[in-house]
Amino acid sequence: MKLKTSSLKAQRSYLAAVFFVSLTLFSCRKTEGDLGLLVQPQEDQLHGDVLDTLTLQTYTILSDSIRTDELQNNLLGSMVDPVFGKTKAGLFTQIRLEANAPAFNPSDIIVDSIVLSIAYQSYYGELDAQNFHVYEVLDTMNQDSVYYSNQVLDYDPTDLVMSGYNTQNPDMFNYYHDAITGDSSKPQLRLRLDNNLAQRFVNAGGTADLADNTAFTNWFKGLYVTVDNPAQSTGDGGILYMDMGDAATKVTMYYREITSGDTIRFTFLINDRCARYTTFEHDYSGTVIEQQLLDSTRGNSQFYLQGGAGLQAMIHVPHLMNVNNLGNCVLNLAELIIPVEYFNLDPLAPAPQIMLSGINDDGTTYVPLDIQLGDLVFGGFYDASNKVYRFAITRHLQEILLGHKNNNGMKLFVVGSAVSAYRSVMAGPNSDNRRQPSLKIIYTKY
Repeated sequence: MKLKTSSLKAQRSYLAAVFFVSLTLFSCRKTEGDLGLLVQPQEDQLHGDVLDTLTLQTYTILSDSIRTDELQNNLLGSMVDPVFGKTKAGLFTQIRLEANAPAFNPSDIIVDSIVLSIAYQSYYGELDAQNFHVYEVLDTMNQDSVYYSNQVLDYDPTDLVMSGYNTQNPDMFNYYHDAITGDSSKPQLRLRLDNNLAQRFVNAGGTADLADNTAFTNWFKGLYVTVDNPAQSTGDGGILYMDMGDAATKVTMYYREITSGDTIRFTFLINDRCARYTTFEHDYSGTVIEQQLLDSTRGNSQFYLQGGAGLQAMIHVPHLMNVNNLGNCVLNLAELIIPVEYFNLDPLAPAPQIMLSGINDDGTTYVPLDIQLGDLVFGGFYDASNKVYRFAITRHLQEILLGHKNNNGMKLFVVGSAVSAYRSVMAGPNSDNRRQPSLKIIYTKY
């Protein structure tokens, strides 16, 4: 492969910041066998030659399952993405007594209602009506256990949502006003549950099952909240970001005491002492992604990233070691530029931040040294003006060129995948788009 270079007289101001921090943290001296790879003195950093013709290979891979337990937000809902197909998210959570040994007297209580409320944080997609279901968990949940995105606990298939209350149209913008207290709270999903559940709790009053939260969570193990939207078609639906740490997230039981005539409420808490996690399901049937997962060469046209333990991406630079043929040189900057195919009116915005990792010989990943310069220098943020992601990977490539790491490619993934439904469509090296991904290496020979 022939290496082509061109003169570069000035770079963007942020590159100067990259060089300055690199000099501060990573200045090094040439040693025998290091092929002359040095960090450029600051006064020469805005000058050099450019190599930007190295071949790139890109493709999409399935993400492994990821941990989704004990996070501030859980995801809930389903959508049919025109590119990515069907995505569904559900959540498992414990509930806890607000007070030990509540003094429920079944003979003196009439249950009015019981409501599961979960505060909204945000959403991705559309705020279409969805069909929600709540089930009783049968497996014991523990806060100190690890839970993964593909893990579904055993649950009773009897829907706890009262008939007629399953279909809800998410309202992210209007606060909930309590008719009894007059208090306002964060916009929330409110699912009225079957009164039989409340009656079970009342009937357990005075028993060991309600003595404290250890006993209660062993007796009533938790709730599985999910959706079922078979009528959704392309473009329908959305993934709801649920704020599990908000005070509005709870189960509230309303009842009347016969003797006093008082209306009383009892709250079952959902808080940071509850075991909870999110599950994800993805169905790529009939999509271009399904085709690419079967034939990775299709990734050279477009490749994809998706949160929610969906999709990751690989980038290979097969001829990277040819850089050593340039002789003794100083690497000023290595910048990976990845164009994003996004139209401004598309409601499904690209992931605001992605991450790049190196790959060890055994397939595990490692964090490039460049991350030590900080996110703002290392990159990965979506540049909405230019519709690209950028990574400064100077030290990462230097480690490979010096033989400290093997050239096994790089992996991309959505930052915060456990709490993100974002996805990105990126141009591959053979894209019909006028922009293709590139690796720009700025260097100085000596």
